[in-house]
Amino acid sequence: MLLDHCQATPGQHRVLFLDAPAELVARFREAGVACDTCHGLGAVLKILGAQRGQRPLVNSHNFKGQLFGWIGATLWRLPMVSTQHGFTPRSRKQRFYTWLSLQLCRTPTVDTVVCVAESIARIHRDAGVPEAKLRVIPNGLPEICEAGAKDRVGAAVRRCDLPRDGDAGHDTESR
Repeated sequence: MLLDHCQATPGQHRVLFLDAPAELVARFREAGVACDTCHGLGAVLKILGAQRGQRPLVNSHNFKGQLFGWIGATLWRLPMVSTQHGFTPRSRKQRFYTWLSLQLCRTPTVDTVVCVAESIARIHRDAGVPEAKLRVIPNGLPEICEAGAKDRVGAAVRRCDLPRDGDAGHDTESR
């Protein structure tokens, strides 16, 4: 989805991958998207610091990206959007990540929080994230795949050719 966004949205994009597999980075480069692989916070800060005069928009998509992006955006006073895909607070570590992610969204550093579902926006509201920061841009199955199915999930999975477990690309253990 990020590659689709970079290709469909006007502007200059540069993706900073955090310890990403080489195949993923290669896919972005082959599509003409500028990208770098960063190994640690220092690498992210070095790139953001070098570009701070251009005022890049920091847009984070997972917990580690949000934390590193937030530190860089705070340090260099850069605009920041945090895209929230959801939470899977099954373990103590994941519950901490959820709590910290919500706290970061409440800070002045984060200008906008994009939630991929109304349920995620509700979690942010309940955590005290100001309504003015929240934007809901629905993600997931297209409505046509959900309408009128007897077995809604099973039928949608078959019609949309999704993986049988219903996971459309997120590694819930890593969230």
